[in-house]
Amino acid sequence: MKKIINYLAYLTILVAIGLISLGIFWYIYPYNPLVLTNITLDRTEVNRGEHLLVSADYCKNTELPADLFISFIDGIVYSPPPQVLDLESGCHHTALSIYIPKALPVGSYTLKGVFRYKVNPIREIDVNGLSGKFTIAK
Repeated sequence: MKKIINYLAYLTILVAIGLISLGIFWYIYPYNPLVLTNITLDRTEVNRGEHLLVSADYCKNTELPADLFISFIDGIVYSPPPQVLDLESGCHHTALSIYIPKALPVGSYTLKGVFRYKVNPIREIDVNGLSGKFTIAK
């Protein structure tokens, strides 16, 4: 009986060491789920209520979908609700249609897109992309 208790104690210690090692690995591993390049807009002047086409080259290194958080940045930051986006894995070109809200004031803006990937149970990775400036005319 004493041998079984010793084996259980060793097994418990090994499992604890394994779980701690897994947690450390998940926390420090340098995940790179998405690389964005060549972010361009189809036009530099748009009206409220219209759509703006944003195109970019990307290399996606995971099968996971992303939560996409879009922000219109001026003197204020306007953030519509996030959406789930599942880009194709590998290196490709994509174009996203972004709705310009009618409540957004006239002015000059930059689009900021944050792709949030939940890469494991304890960590999320944010990949940021900024567009060039565009103007909301009316």
